Amino acid sequence: MHTSLIITTYNRPDALNLVLQSVLHQSTLPDEIIIADDGSGNETGKTIDLFRTKSSIPMIHAWQDDQGFRAARARNLAVSKSSGEYLLFIDGDMILHRHFVSSHLSSAKEGYFLHGKRAMLSESFTRRVLLQGQIAISPFSPGISLRRYAFHSDLLARVYSHSSSQWYKTQSANLSIRKRDFMAVNGFNEDFEGWGREDSELALRLLRNDLQKYELRFCAIAFHLAHGKDNKVKYAASTERNQELLDQVVASGIVRCENGINNHL
Repeated sequence: MHTSLIITTYNRPDALNLVLQSVLHQSTLPDEIIIADDGSGNETGKTIDLFRTKSSIPMIHAWQDDQGFRAARARNLAVSKSSGEYLLFIDGDMILHRHFVSSHLSSAKEGYFLHGKRAMLSESFTRRVLLQGQIAISPFSPGISLRRYAFHSDLLARVYSHSSSQWYKTQSANLSIRKRDFMAVNGFNEDFEGWGREDSELALRLLRNDLQKYELRFCAIAFHLAHGKDNKVKYAASTERNQELLDQVVASGIVRCENGINNHL
């Protein structure tokens, strides 16, 4: 399938550089890359321009004004500019295992969306990785938490990957879906601003639209760089508001949101 890799970023050009380097080393390359930029400054643009000189993969920089944390809108804007029939979402602070893209594509099933996990790097390990430009990370390296999500095994992936009806705590940092299924529910709900819950809300509406969720294990490995600041604390007020929005969607039973990707078409 023609695949669009959607990378969400905001003012972390050093991290984005490593993410893009890890994309270049994929065993299966995406057909295009869309940077869902939530209002970054010029350094992010320079990083993207530099990457364009190193790769023949088409890249689109989908930038929006910096009006606070609007990741849902940024991702919708990026998807509106994509040409792929299959969408693969990651965050711009996740270094990808070399078989990340191929794991998603080989696991893709009609009527499913796919959800993977992340191994987390400590702040000290993150500083070292950024300083050294390191994209090959061993699952045995010190400074990794959630280490069980750092091991790649095709055999174990076939055994332990499974269907799930759990929508809560879904993360679009490691998510793939057919574009037509994403469009059918009008994409991300742009009522969600600030940190949290927009991913779970999307997953809930996808399940209501007769899709199934497939949890990937021992494949689609990604290493999450430390933020340096806890977003959950920084965006505590908006998280509470977003939880209220999510509760309203749960109670309403809606499938297609009103304030979604239709804003960009």
